[in-house]
Amino acid sequence: MKKIDFRLTPTERKDWIKITTETNNLINEVKKEISTLLKIEPRDIYLTNNIKPWYFLPHLLVEGIDRSINIVLDDENKILIETSKLIRKAGMTLEYIPPPKRLDEKIFEHYNPRHIFSLITSLVKPVTGRRIRIQDIAKYLYSNNIKLILDISYALGTININSKKINPDILISNPYFVSGSNQIGIIYINQDTIEIQELKRPYNLIEKLSNVIQKSTLKTLLNNLKEINETGIKEIENKILSLGGWMIDELRKKGYKILTPIQRDERAGIISIQTDEKTNVLYRELEKENIYVDNLGGIIRICLTHRHNDEDIKQLLKIFSRVS
Repeated sequence: MKKIDFRLTPTERKDWIKITTETNNLINEVKKEISTLLKIEPRDIYLTNNIKPWYFLPHLLVEGIDRSINIVLDDENKILIETSKLIRKAGMTLEYIPPPKRLDEKIFEHYNPRHIFSLITSLVKPVTGRRIRIQDIAKYLYSNNIKLILDISYALGTININSKKINPDILISNPYFVSGSNQIGIIYINQDTIEIQELKRPYNLIEKLSNVIQKSTLKTLLNNLKEINETGIKEIENKILSLGGWMIDELRKKGYKILTPIQRDERAGIISIQTDEKTNVLYRELEKENIYVDNLGGIIRICLTHRHNDEDIKQLLKIFSRVS
């Protein structure tokens, strides 16, 4: 029976190795593929063995900065809470704002833009799978010198991320969809907009936490990135959105409540279904058929990648039909 894996939950691996010439070459290949995919400079890309690239965020925010406010557009990514203590200790502020339906400069109307250092958000939300249209506000951020710190963990490899339009200052990602593991972190620091001398301490941290890396994860990441780039991210995005749209339509017919936005341009590879008391039954029935999803407690999350196809969705829908 074929294994069909729709999980975002990463696989644990143990093969940590020190950086050698061979692994350094692999790292450089991975950086080139990331550069091609995101249209960013390879020199600005850093790979770390840190499980949470967000660990670096406080250090990126508190050095050499004369602005004190950081706006967090997030109501799902709880990992930011873990960074808040160090940020507040440095005398900076994190202001949490739920993402509005329409993203524009009005979200800053209660603040003086000259006091804002950054806007921090996830491009795709981890629970609902909602996609934030960050390009709608990118020009305003740039003109007011507000740094854009963007988490692309739940978007990388599933949708086209136009870095030219978004113009991010910092990108952070655990490449779950591409590597199947959270044991490699990707950090992009735009050297055209952030002065290197401001970031001496975090760069030292990055180097310290990059001296060992998981070889198997690195190879998986490289192979999948090559596959994505060869196919073309626009074609992959179109396939994923079409599969997701079909799945949403079928599940709604069966009476399931969909938490992910229905509109095509407001979602990516995550489809979340509110299953309430049926959750554990569905989870067990899917496992029996060698189909794996994320159980979020009352919610089943399905994560579509470049590897999934029509047959995978058919098998998944059969189980949902049986339980509904």
